[in-house]
Amino acid sequence: MTNAKRLRRRHARIALREAKRDAREAGRRSRDAEHALKREHYRRAGQGSECDAEWYDNHYTVTYEREDDPLSPIADPMYYPSWRKVISWLGEGERVIDLGCGHGGFARAALGAGISYQLGVDFSEVAIKWAQARNPEYAERFKVHDISKPSVMELVEFDTAVILETLEHLNGDLQVLSNIPEGKRVILSVPSYGGRAHVRYFDTPEGVVARYEQVLSVSQSEAVVVGANGQTLWLLDGVRTNG
Repeated sequence: MTNAKRLRRRHARIALREAKRDAREAGRRSRDAEHALKREHYRRAGQGSECDAEWYDNHYTVTYEREDDPLSPIADPMYYPSWRKVISWLGEGERVIDLGCGHGGFARAALGAGISYQLGVDFSEVAIKWAQARNPEYAERFKVHDISKPSVMELVEFDTAVILETLEHLNGDLQVLSNIPEGKRVILSVPSYGGRAHVRYFDTPEGVVARYEQVLSVSQSEAVVVGANGQTLWLLDGVRTNG
């Protein structure tokens, strides 16, 4: 083989290696761009921002299609300790409206404990369908309604408004509480951790009290650890006041 042929072959091998390297780099850039786009979609679609009913319809559809037994009374075991604590705070015959009831997990636990659960309300139609499926004998006690509207307070007579894992999703959390008639009892929970569609979270119970004592006279609070890494739900119990 002549030197010229060897040189051409060497150049061809080098060109092939460079072409493969360029192809790998192009593929990596494409994957990085795709991942960045997905991250941006996640941020825009829920990370740290308030989301609409359609987003929650999709969330509940995707989440509970994956559940082995979504109708289980503790299909969300993470929250069950906080639900038990709330139930322990409620008195016999105390009429409850559940604002932002979601899929009806708390409702099932409360009804099973004999709580006078009057109505669960959520603006997600899919969530309400799950709540009705979980509580078929009480299906009429779940309604699609926007809890930010004052008219929600006219749907049923109640003594206590329970608002669990909901206020952190709302920019207008104080307005929701302000819509509750003065003198009504309010039990709420908010998290110590962020998440999709969380617009806020609280590092300390003092932060929770400082925010919500603007519209509530707080009587008690408690921290309930709900995650293996120390994720905590702050529970607050109070009475609706003018502040």
